Amino acid sequence: MAGTDEAERVTVVIGGGGGIGSEVARHLDGTVVVAGRTRESLEAVADQTGASVRELDARDLGAVATTLEGVAEEHVDGGLGRVRTR
Repeated sequence: MAGTDEAERVTVVIGGGGGIGSEVARHLDGTVVVAGRTRESLEAVADQTGASVRELDARDLGAVATTLEGVAEEHVDGGLGRVRTR
């Protein structure tokens, strides 16, 4: 993101408990939140990376929206209104 300090970046990795998602989480800078269905897997990644954990079933779009709103409120000044997606 142009104009965004890497240390200020907040990234949510849905499916971050294993496979490609966990590898992505291991290579990100800034604040990382790993989200997925299996708390044990998410916590293992969090222990290795310092990421925050959110349990989430991505098949439930309402749960995805609620999770993203919660992450934005917790980590982004101005909340969801300041969030940009890629």
